[in-house]
Amino acid sequence: WIALMDCGLQIESDWLEKMVKFVEREQVKVASGVGVFKGQTLIDVCAVAQTYGYERPRPTMPSSLIHRSIFAQYGLFIENRRAGYDVDWPRMIRKNGVRRGVNTDFIFRYDGVSFGSNLRFIFNKMVKYSIPTIKLPHYRLPYWLMGMLLSAVIATSLYPSLLVYFLGMYLLIRGFILPIYKSGNLRIFIDNPLAILGLPIVGLVMDLGRVVGYLKGMAYYHLGIKMEIPV
Repeated sequence: WIALMDCGLQIESDWLEKMVKFVEREQVKVASGVGVFKGQTLIDVCAVAQTYGYERPRPTMPSSLIHRSIFAQYGLFIENRRAGYDVDWPRMIRKNGVRRGVNTDFIFRYDGVSFGSNLRFIFNKMVKYSIPTIKLPHYRLPYWLMGMLLSAVIATSLYPSLLVYFLGMYLLIRGFILPIYKSGNLRIFIDNPLAILGLPIVGLVMDLGRVVGYLKGMAYYHLGIKMEIPV
């Protein structure tokens, strides 16, 4: 068995014991615990809601227990990638019919800031984490998002009056609908009333960083343009 962990997490001392009991009970060869993230500053809280979901349990690769036969049969994580491999690999094994158990009895949190404490850090982090998500075999979201952006640009160039409509829809979806959907609740607004102002701003900054990262990733992985990329 291979156990995965990450730095900066608040972990229970008996987590391996809990995971071993879980895989024995559920008869699975891939199992993960769940992370619950809240954030510290208002910006961090909004970034959490835009990614993991505010105070919502999410299965993650850190905390996972995986039988080595799964790696032998289906392959390892993609190497030399700063991000994206932990999304691509679970999708790959799921497509191959491998069940991933989720142990909701094992919960962990980040120790300190969960995503980013200021907008500049969040922008740079999104650039860094978006570059290596390009050209992953089982992760096509970057291409869908860039396709939607390109379609919106073409549409507004042909019909400028659509710009206000697109911006309004974007701020509504990115600022409120997506964070609420990812969080599965409205607690962020109860615990942090100013999130009603922070969520659209943080979401916009994250998307700008994401677009820059995607463009750099496409230039590097598809066009072969040499540049320093995070690994």
